[in-house]
Amino acid sequence: MSKVNQSMLNAIEKAAKLMNTDSVEAIESFKNAVEKSKANREANGGLVNVKTNSWPDETMSTGNVGYGAEAVVGQVRTDEMYSMISQMPGLLPLLPSNHGQKQGDTVNVAIYGEAGLMNTATEPTGSQTLVDVTTDNAVATGNVAVKIKSFRTKVGITKKEMHDAIMGGQNFYSFVQNRILLAAQRTLEAYIINADDRLTKDVEATANVNFYDIPTTGTIPADAYYLGGDQGIRYNGIEDVDGIVGGNVAFTRGTLLSTMDRLSDYLDDYNNLLWIGNGKTATKIRGLAEYSTMEKFNDPTNTIGGQVMAPEGIRFYTAKHNPSFVGVSGKVEQGVGAANDFNQLSLIHRAAPQIVFGRDMEIVMHEDSQQIIFDVSMRAGCNVASREAGFGPSVATAVVQR
Repeated sequence: MSKVNQSMLNAIEKAAKLMNTDSVEAIESFKNAVEKSKANREANGGLVNVKTNSWPDETMSTGNVGYGAEAVVGQVRTDEMYSMISQMPGLLPLLPSNHGQKQGDTVNVAIYGEAGLMNTATEPTGSQTLVDVTTDNAVATGNVAVKIKSFRTKVGITKKEMHDAIMGGQNFYSFVQNRILLAAQRTLEAYIINADDRLTKDVEATANVNFYDIPTTGTIPADAYYLGGDQGIRYNGIEDVDGIVGGNVAFTRGTLLSTMDRLSDYLDDYNNLLWIGNGKTATKIRGLAEYSTMEKFNDPTNTIGGQVMAPEGIRFYTAKHNPSFVGVSGKVEQGVGAANDFNQLSLIHRAAPQIVFGRDMEIVMHEDSQQIIFDVSMRAGCNVASREAGFGPSVATAVVQR
């Protein structure tokens, strides 16, 4: 179920009137974008997929624990601004466990395991006793709690920018919307990758993955986007009980194979695996001897024009906010003595990050003599389901020499 974000409508109408442009046209453009977003979602079979593995119907969690006890069919209610963010090019469309919009500061979501194999049957003889076999082949399930946190930013657009865009024939609504949605989409992508709520910074073993302070004189910014929620992809890869893959070792094809081996429970599900790295990682892989001569499209290991597409047949996503260089532990070192001399990449099961949106995005417009300012707040959260419902880790992170 979808609905129009009223605060966005109000902000667009007010800004359009200030710029002496057609506010009716701007509002109609917004409504048309909402309908297009809805149509795209329906054409793709729905935005929401809350499973670790294949499962029919949209579901929610009752909070109970057991073999399917927490799973009930539910209706997904999504602010259309959140729907459009989820469909923008980037990481979010690649992550199917998007639970839409929920109420509350913490939301439980249900995770499903796999059905086991059936047993060999023998022909019954003589009298038989009925036996309770209700869990003989039941699917393991579990709960993952997702904290919904607040994000806020101010998107300033100068009146000259707006005037030039309008005079140039650009749609007023699209001009404003793109600025707001891009800021929200980039923030969520960075949060999904880097979220870590720890304030520890001085001890390498327990330091925040984004802030290991070598001289112990720095301070983690109180409003850092990665604080205040759950733990993201890098945290789960670095802090897993098996630790990182590699360390102070050379980057080889063997590094990729060892990282894949960590996700052994998912290796028969290639289409749902995803490499996440940065541009420098992609370039490094492109230069490996095993890959450098593979130029044909649809090669099992496919590289095109210097962009790594699918090492070992698994799609590679280049993430702007995945740190280019880190310390040997996989954490970003800070201060005098920092030695961010290592590269990193992660392999994930795409359904592992559990994404939830909170109450509607709020957009309030202000102005001064030179610019129009859109004060934007949204509530969202993500927690990575790893080692749940009978599975092993769903994230593995490799750290290697650059």
